[in-house]
Amino acid sequence: MSIVSIIIPTFNRKFMVCKAIDSALNQTYKDIEIIVIDDGSSDNTQELLVQKYRDKIRYFYQENRGVAGARNAGIQESRGEYIAFLDSDDTWMPAKLDAQMNIFQSDTDVGLVYCGYTTLDMQGEILGQVKPACKGMIYYDLVLGNQMGASSVVIKRECVEQIGFFQGRYSPAEDYEYWLRISRKYKVDFVEDPLVQYVTHDQGLSQNGRAMEQAVMRILEDHWQENQLEGNLMHRSYSNNCVNLAWNYYRNGDHDSFKRLLHLALTHGPTQKLFIHGADAQQKERAVFAVFSQFWTSGDQCHNRQDKKKAYTAQYLQLAWEYYHQGNMKQFRRCVSSACRFAFPTVPVRLIVPYIKSFLGKKLSEKIHAARKRLLPHIFIIH
Repeated sequence: MSIVSIIIPTFNRKFMVCKAIDSALNQTYKDIEIIVIDDGSSDNTQELLVQKYRDKIRYFYQENRGVAGARNAGIQESRGEYIAFLDSDDTWMPAKLDAQMNIFQSDTDVGLVYCGYTTLDMQGEILGQVKPACKGMIYYDLVLGNQMGASSVVIKRECVEQIGFFQGRYSPAEDYEYWLRISRKYKVDFVEDPLVQYVTHDQGLSQNGRAMEQAVMRILEDHWQENQLEGNLMHRSYSNNCVNLAWNYYRNGDHDSFKRLLHLALTHGPTQKLFIHGADAQQKERAVFAVFSQFWTSGDQCHNRQDKKKAYTAQYLQLAWEYYHQGNMKQFRRCVSSACRFAFPTVPVRLIVPYIKSFLGKKLSEKIHAARKRLLPHIFIIH
């Protein structure tokens, strides 16, 4: 078995970091070393960890340098052939490393493996799950938006030797920039299961929202200049990232910044989909369409009728499926009807069957869909 070095940066989180360390110690993959980089804590983290874990971890203290500096220090102290990152407020499921190391062992060209994750609030309530979608040489997918949480990633040591360390000037989005650099040179794969639990912090969003926006924009500008990305991809990337950043502001209650970034997203991509998965779909619908309607009735946009029809169709279709997955069939049918009205005369035919099934309710509809999937392979056998 190959040694996996698990790097845990921490700063004034002496009780939360214990949960992270315990989840690393509980991995079914046992050939590991755990490196804790204390980035200048003043809450007696050192005393607690040394007393509780003794020789189970390797503990290092440094003056505060930020997360990028702490991760880099951990990499320099590491001895493993593979390096995993675990933030001190996150935890792993027991099978995480086993599942990821199986992929490395089955494909020697892979340089990075990430996995799905579950997001929790400070009280431990589940907010949602994120499933991976892209693998292979995914640089051009990744430039459209970060799909990896830092605590979900394992990399080969070879990656560090080839591309270097985290860059603090991109903080607090230094991990996004690091994955971009790796994905330029190495094949990426994933484990679909949500094997990490991420804890979201309202305080963190409040303090880092504007800094995150500035960092992401700096990253995109630097990568466009360095890699000479073509114009359409550049605009899509700007638009996608603006949507992601906008919803961070929304969750933090900064509605002015939310509106500003959604408007910027539409400026770069008028047909950009603006919704994200999650609860309170009706409230989000009102917030999005307040910006959306204003955009399409201002300036030159009000004269571009074809783009307007496409844009409204795309928004209502995305929103329709959000309502569907939440089991709100009445709102699903309303959004489908609105999408068809804007798309007319080219009505999306693929919506007819789910629209009819929606009258049966979500549970029965999904049972029919599952039965159909089981039957189809047997119906269309070619001898």
